Amino acid sequence: MLKNHSEEVRQRILETAKDLFLSDGYKKTTIAKIVSASGVSSGSIYHWYRNKQEIFEEIVQELMQEAQRLIERDMAGRPPACRYAALLEMELQAIENNPIIREIFCVALGSGEMFLPLVQRHTEYVARLFGDRLTVEECRERILFIHAAMNGYLFAFQQEREAQRTALRQFFLSTSLMILGLSKAEQRACVREIEAAREKWQAKGRQLLAQLNFLDEDAEGPDEP
Repeated sequence: MLKNHSEEVRQRILETAKDLFLSDGYKKTTIAKIVSASGVSSGSIYHWYRNKQEIFEEIVQELMQEAQRLIERDMAGRPPACRYAALLEMELQAIENNPIIREIFCVALGSGEMFLPLVQRHTEYVARLFGDRLTVEECRERILFIHAAMNGYLFAFQQEREAQRTALRQFFLSTSLMILGLSKAEQRACVREIEAAREKWQAKGRQLLAQLNFLDEDAEGPDEP
């Protein structure tokens, strides 16, 4: 019974933190706000997490695990590059269509404490996909470059008009695949496949976020950037 209660408390902390990250943004969310909104004592929160970064890391890990499961189920048998491109596409769709998630990514990519766990989650996935051609350290090095490109994409996204964003997204995907060592022909094939299914990945990304209580399943369409 005590174990079940403890797990319920942890889940309440995570769900409250998600709500606050999405309503107030990452920067304005504090442990004090999580205490107030959740009804959980600060002592209980610090029993599980040292700070809000650790809460954020667990939420990111949960998102990554569920996204990977979805991709492996829907893209079984497809080339590893296309599966990783699908993960990137889901992230891009979330960034483009939800300003709060965009802000969370901006903060994460600019914070060492939050950036490294994000790199680690991607490195683990890429190592599983490309373990026959890249060492774990090589995967990590390439993920660092890909996330640097993601930072550039986020900056450029804010500057570009809607009509230019498709080309910007395709360029980012091609660049990421190039960093992983794919040929130009392989890059083009993967980007074409992902672009052809863009609406599907947008819908799956929204379903995933709703499933994990990151947005309302009945929310109408993408938010304006």
